[in-house]
Parts: sequence; C-alpha cells; structure tokens
Amino acid sequence: MNKMTKLILRWIMVITTILVSLFLIVGCGDDDDPDPPVNLAGKVIILQAYGSGDGPDGAGISHSFVELYNITNESLSLSGVSLYYADGTTVPSGTNTATEDPEWKRIALSGSIPAKGSYLILGPKKNTNPRYTIPDNSGDINNVNFVLSNRAFKVALIRGNNDLTVQNPFTANNSKPVSGYIDMVGAANTYGTRDMIFGYEEAPARNSASAAVRRKDLIDTDDNSEDFVSLDYRLWSAGEPTRMKAEELEVRKPRNSSAGTWDPFADPADPVLGVAITGKGVSSGKLNLAHEAVIILTANVTPAYAEVTDETYLWSVTDQTPAGVLTFDVANEKTFEITAAQIGTATVNITVSGDSLTTPLQTSILVTVSEGTPMLMILQANTYGNDNGGGGGFARSIVELYNNTGDEIDFDTDDYFLHIRNSTSWITVIKLEGKVPAKSSFLVVDNTETASNNTNATPRANLPTADQYAPFVFANNAVIVALMRTGEDLGSANPFTNPDFEADYVDMLGSGSSNSQNIFETSNADQSRPQSPRRTSLTDTDNNGTDFEQIDFRGTGAGNGMLDSELYKYWPRNSTMGTWNPITGTPQIDPAVATP
Repeated sequence: MNKMTKLILRWIMVITTILVSLFLIVGCGDDDDPDPPVNLAGKVIILQAYGSGDGPDGAGISHSFVELYNITNESLSLSGVSLYYADGTTVPSGTNTATEDPEWKRIALSGSIPAKGSYLILGPKKNTNPRYTIPDNSGDINNVNFVLSNRAFKVALIRGNNDLTVQNPFTANNSKPVSGYIDMVGAANTYGTRDMIFGYEEAPARNSASAAVRRKDLIDTDDNSEDFVSLDYRLWSAGEPTRMKAEELEVRKPRNSSAGTWDPFADPADPVLGVAITGKGVSSGKLNLAHEAVIILTANVTPAYAEVTDETYLWSVTDQTPAGVLTFDVANEKTFEITAAQIGTATVNITVSGDSLTTPLQTSILVTVSEGTPMLMILQANTYGNDNGGGGGFARSIVELYNNTGDEIDFDTDDYFLHIRNSTSWITVIKLEGKVPAKSSFLVVDNTETASNNTNATPRANLPTADQYAPFVFANNAVIVALMRTGEDLGSANPFTNPDFEADYVDMLGSGSSNSQNIFETSNADQSRPQSPRRTSLTDTDNNGTDFEQIDFRGTGAGNGMLDSELYKYWPRNSTMGTWNPITGTPQIDPAVATP
C-alpha cells in the first residue's frame, strides 16, 4: 500500500469517527423528550371578549375578560402561548385622528384548555352594578392589571413571549400573520369617528360598555366584523329585543376550563315563567283577612325579564261563599285592591298576557275572611296586682297570647319570642315553647323566686296552670312586651317603627304611665296593677291606645271592679281550656275566685 492510499484511508477513518460521534450526539433523540409544540391556529379561537373600562357605570359585565375555546376533541396545552392586549384610542366628540394604538401588553398563559371547552382570562371587577357579575378570581388566569377599554380594544393569541411591536399582527408579515399567530379580535364602538383601533382581522367588530364581542359560530373567516356579533348583556324587554333574556344568558355567559366540554352555541332553554300573587299575609296560595280589612295584591311574573310594559293583568274574583265576600274595582294593572266585605271565602284569580309571554300565565289564591285579624296576637298582659281596697289583679306578671288563625301554631317549628321591657330598656327575651291550638289562648306566667315586689298575695282569682313559665316581672306602671320572630337584641328600638325589625315583627303592647320612651303601636294604652290592658276586639289596627282597654279585675267592694259572674269573659286562659271567643268569653269557664 503506497503512501497515498494510506493517507486516504486515514482520512476516511477520521471522517467516519466524526460522523458516528455526531449521530450519537444528535441523531438519537430521548424517548422522554416532549413533542414539538402543537400548532394551535384553527384549533383554539377567541370566542368572546369584553372591555369593562375603568367603571363603575358599565351596564353589561363586571370584569374585563377574554374567553378562548378549543374546537377540537382533545385537550390542548397553552404552555408558551401569550395573550397580547391593547386599547385603542377614543375622543369625546368629533373625529379621532390617531394613527396608532398604545403599546401591547402581554399575559403568559399556562395549563391546558379542555376538548370543546373554554379557558378564561379575567381582570379585576370594575363595574359595580352590571347585568352579569363574574365571580372574582374565577378565571383560569386572573390578572389585576388586565382591563380592556369599553370603547376600543384588541387582543391577539400568539405562541411566544417576546414583545409585540407591530400594530396588527394579522397582516404585519407581508400582509400575512406574524410567526406563532393563532387568533385575534379588534373591536371599536364607533370605528372611524370617535374610536380607532389598528389591530383586527379584515375589519373590527363592535363593542360597548354593555356589549361583549362574541363569535356567531365556530367558523373562522378571518374577518372580525363578520365572525363576531355585538352581544348586549343588558336585560331584555319588548322594546329592546337585542338584549339578552335570562335563558340566553345561561348559554352565552363566559366559562372557565372547569366547565369542561360544552356547546357555546346551544339553543337557549325554553323560558320557564310563572306568576305569583303577593301581598301582606299571602302564603302558599292562601290569604287570611280580617273583616273590613283592605289589602293590595300584586302580580309578580318571573323571571324578571318578562315584566315589561306590553303585559296585561286581568283580575277576577270567583267562588264567593256567601256572595259578596270581597268587594273590588277591577283594573288591568299589576296591583289589585280588595276589601273584606263580610265573613266567608273567595278565590282571587289573575291572568297575565303579553308579547313577552309564549302563553298567558294564570294563578289564583284562596281568601278567607274571618272576624278579627288572623294572627298570633297579644291578648293581654300585666304585672302582679294588689288588693287596693277590694282585692284584685293577678298573682304574677302574665302575658296571654291568642291564636286568631284557623291553624295550630307549633313553637317547636315556628320560632316566636317575647321581649320584655321596663320603662327604659329591653331586659328579657323568652323563646316560646309548646303549641297553641287554633282560636285558643297561650298563657306565660312569671316564675321568679317569690318576693314582695313580684307577687300579689290577694289576687282576684287563681291563675290557670301556665303553658310556659319564665322569669320576668313587669313594672307596676309600664307593661311593655313585643312578640317577635327573632330573639335578636332589640337595643333601644321600638320594633313597631324600626324598619330593621319589620320582617320579624308580629305584635306589641306598650302601656302605663312610665312608658316615657313611647314604645307602643301608634299610641300608649292605659294600665295599672289591678287594671290590665286587654284587647277590645280581635281586629288589630296597630294602635295600642284604641285596640286595648283597661279591665278592672278588682272586686266590687270598693265601688269599682267587676262582678264574679263577669270574670269569665276576661280572666286569662291556657291552651288546654279549648277554643273560645275572648271578646264574648264563650264558652263560659268560670275561674276559681280567690278574693270576694
């Protein structure tokens, strides 16, 4: 072998060694290395975007947001993808002469977007009273700096993390998208006049403080003005048919990835509408009225969007037993006034029709008119009495309640509380226990340890066994008690006039010469130790001064008081003594007279 041949062979060996080394270094990939990033163009789209502006007057949505959607059947990673966003420019009036938009800002995305699912980029809450409120921090990405203008904005989805310096990445690469481009939408309210935006596909969509831009379907034609519609989130009405009904909101509102697979263009559900008659005392389709009471009923149509001006409300009264139980003046309005003309029953009907309703809505309530106000009421209350020249009064402080309804009241399932007050403050709260049959009394008696300042050794008659004993002592010149549905401290308030207690207020008696803080219903009732404030009728007019009178329980030895034969009409009864009329005292049950 000559020198030349040896030299050639040596070079062949060197080159072979180099090639093998290169193959070992770069030719054998690691099976665990990730696959190259998936091209997301045509797979992930911008479904919806909204600019809240700096608020707080936006009528549409609470937060700025961009909602992405994965049109494929597999979950896709968003690692390495950025959302670029910028506002356009706007002028108060006239023509906007701007030539470019402010600089782009960038939000790096992370995680994945589910198959046929959404991914939400969410800013801070800016609008305080919008139609639709997105829960705070409910985005897949939550960014406190992400706020889009409600006049003009642009958002672009691009793989990469470099600064974006071109005005329109859709056309910046020789009229083609920049590298890594996935999707983009630009929007302006009055494009070309007050508002300008320099980034969009073909032509901008239209946005506003009340409207998001949202795709009309999943076909992307690369023309924002054609692919997106202006979706007005304000409440629908017949006069504003482009706004959203409640059912449409359910399928158009933005979602995050936790919503999973869903159809963003599903048809809204058929409206579920109903009508309810409401008014003081209406419950479960029934209303109890006192004879001669006047009440206004209201028809409430639900959902709220159906309450529009084109609706007609037709009221009627049927099945009156006897005839003429209710008197009324029919008017095609939401409200309806009736008067309880006589004792009996009747049915009030309402039919609501209108362009907003696919079919007329109907409902009715049964009205029962009875003697007196149908409620659990304070019948009488007083402190311990004294004989005062003839013997009288009660042995202990008492509160007698009367159930003037047609149903038993169970204190174990319905909470009621007695609040006891002296002349200056509320001092005792008693949670009632047991049951009160319909048209029956319930007696609460003080059981404070016997002392000279809480008992009367010579009462007019023996009290029946109490339905409930509790420690409380009324002052001898100020009997103040409130019947409430709450045991909450009443503070210094008069619950009859304090709106904070309106929902829990039932009844109250304020009486006595020392009721200096005017804790009563409308006016003060009269009271003394042997003379108990007691209702004159079962109709409650919310005026203690006229609803209650003094009943003198003393004997007639001193020329005052009442006869033993009259005592049964007024003396307290308990729940075991049965149904009775506490105004007439019938059926008669005579108490055991203790003092002649």
